[in-house]
Amino acid sequence: MNLADFDGKCVRITDVRGDHFDGICAFNGAEYCEHEFGVREAALEIMDTLFFAGDIESVEELTDEGGEYGCFRDPYGKLEELVVEDGADAICDALDFDGAHPLHAARLLRALADRPEAIDGELAALIRELAENAEDEAIRSEARKLMRKVNNEE
Repeated sequence: MNLADFDGKCVRITDVRGDHFDGICAFNGAEYCEHEFGVREAALEIMDTLFFAGDIESVEELTDEGGEYGCFRDPYGKLEELVVEDGADAICDALDFDGAHPLHAARLLRALADRPEAIDGELAALIRELAENAEDEAIRSEARKLMRKVNNEE
């Protein structure tokens, strides 16, 4: 399997433990990974999470079949769950205006909707900012829904 073939594509990575991770990925060559991460092995990266070649069992390209979530089959997945579990700082980093892919940001906001207790302070302010000013309509919409839920307006 040539990991470079998946650069920029929506994929489902199955790791050697059998866990599935969905997302838009970037390919990082072995030289880059050695320089940046100290590991001389190619990797796919989704939402700042690296999947080194030796940890990948398989990669499947996901296509948009016109469903509610674009190329994704579910509202959110394991990566978004892990980010929410990591807490407010990790969530804020993942929702960064400049770095977040719109599909990933919307998925993360949907994951937060199932854990509204995780939202307070700086994170609540960021979600309000996204609801008002995010360039992507899907992000604005998900942020608005989430804020209504947090404010018990549903």
